[in-house]
Amino acid sequence: MNDYVHAFCRRLNFNFKVENLDDKKLSFSLGSHPAFNVPINGDGKFTDYKLEFSPSNLDLKQFEIVKTPAPFRDGKVIPISAANKSNINLNYDMFADGLVIVENDGITGVKLSSAKSKHSIELSLTDFRYVCLWTKEGADAPFLCIEPFQGLPDISGRQSELLTKEANTDLDAGESKTLGYQITLK
Repeated sequence: MNDYVHAFCRRLNFNFKVENLDDKKLSFSLGSHPAFNVPINGDGKFTDYKLEFSPSNLDLKQFEIVKTPAPFRDGKVIPISAANKSNINLNYDMFADGLVIVENDGITGVKLSSAKSKHSIELSLTDFRYVCLWTKEGADAPFLCIEPFQGLPDISGRQSELLTKEANTDLDAGESKTLGYQITLK
């Protein structure tokens, strides 16, 4: 029984179905906010961990963030300074401006792991265009949020109408869309 329960609890599936029940177009963005203890199971420290994005041939980029006090984009896309191709070695300095919104199209997954732990966490993200990374800035907090997103915050000073908001998903009357992701714990 324990082996069955242990195997059963390793994978979580998250599915969202958005239905437009109106007779007008619907525009929406959707995101999720899973947070994970880092270090995992108390193995090592935050800076011993890395993120490995799939596919492995990316040059990771992010949207530059302006806090006013809420996070907005400034319109620029910049390299992620902590990245080496598709990998990021975690450090607290990369969160000095708050969140990091990874901008690369085609991301299929991300893995959080450390050589100091036998445990890892993987997210399968094929339905989500963006990945937001966040930990509490200035707090050296023992957690990391890896957030699948289908949508973006506005550019600072250029708040947009919901129906024309960049990166939103549009549904005509009567349409629906399903988005999902999977978390695998090892």
